[in-house]
Amino acid sequence: NAKFFTDEKGYNWTFVASGDKANDIAIAEVGIPYSTIDSDSREVILKDYSIKNVLTENINTWFLNTFHVRPDAEDLSGYLKNADAPGYFGNQGFIQGGTAPNNSYGNLEERIELLSPYSPKDVHEMSIEFK
Repeated sequence: NAKFFTDEKGYNWTFVASGDKANDIAIAEVGIPYSTIDSDSREVILKDYSIKNVLTENINTWFLNTFHVRPDAEDLSGYLKNADAPGYFGNQGFIQGGTAPNNSYGNLEERIELLSPYSPKDVHEMSIEFK
């Protein structure tokens, strides 16, 4: 039932991540697809429904509905600069999005590209029972 700036709801979190325990670093790529998306495609789930794309679309829709204009693209891009994928993490938590803070993340960037999240529809329809 997640929703952002509009009454439209039905988003789910989905992600892939890779870490390097020895160096205490990690990267993650997060998407916010609708729970009814029937795809396990990395391109659909993590690119088309990336955090940045979903928030940009919702903010633009809210501005259009509320003020009848779109926000300035440059202002919005600056506001969402850390929504670029992937997100980079270190021993203190989130560092930045989009560009690696240093060369230590190269292997993680290669590995994460090989990962795909579960289909949102499969997760939405999943039934877990405890006995």
